[in-house]
Amino acid sequence: MSKNDIHVLVVEDDVMVAEVIIGFLDRVGQVHVVDHSESLLKSKDLLKRKQVDLVLLDLYLPDGNGIELLKWIRLNDVDVDVILITADKQIESIKEARKYGVKDYLVKPFKYKRFEQAISNYRSEVMKLKGLESLDQLTIDVLMHNKELEPQEGVNKTYDRILVYLKEHYPNGYTSSEIAEALGVSRITARRYLENMEYLKVVELELYYGAVGRPQNKFSYKKK
Repeated sequence: MSKNDIHVLVVEDDVMVAEVIIGFLDRVGQVHVVDHSESLLKSKDLLKRKQVDLVLLDLYLPDGNGIELLKWIRLNDVDVDVILITADKQIESIKEARKYGVKDYLVKPFKYKRFEQAISNYRSEVMKLKGLESLDQLTIDVLMHNKELEPQEGVNKTYDRILVYLKEHYPNGYTSSEIAEALGVSRITARRYLENMEYLKVVELELYYGAVGRPQNKFSYKKK
């Protein structure tokens, strides 16, 4: 277990389904399963006593509906995120889940690819926020919508110009100095934006080894 592992509580009363979920988590990696709970009561107790980052929550439990646990988490200001994994496809349940801020909603039976996507998206969001104290509007929008934003005229012209330049020259990679010269901005400014864009997975970073000297960081547009 590393310090960057996500601590997960699996709340599922079906033992076989719980084993599938835990097995999938093992395949995804960088996850530590804190415990497995089969009820609302046990889940509340575990959340009071253990470090948990993410709850994978079923809705149909022996002692109540998982939405009750979700409400309890919010009412008691428990610092934990929730992804629902359930057979419930009713619109009211989905509305309730959105209302109480679930990160994702997986319908049983689910495939590994969709499960891996949910966990990876969550990890990506956590890592983007780690160590940050404040964000600009574009970064907030990327986090809130979990996607790359198209250039928006007048919102952040430097960001827009760099993104457009890399898109137009895809798949070529450029150093911050090369981009700074092409766009007429300072190297420090270009590097700051490029590092932020790489952190947000908008661009890709590769090390370029020339004939002599230290390797250079080259940035290219990350095509979806």
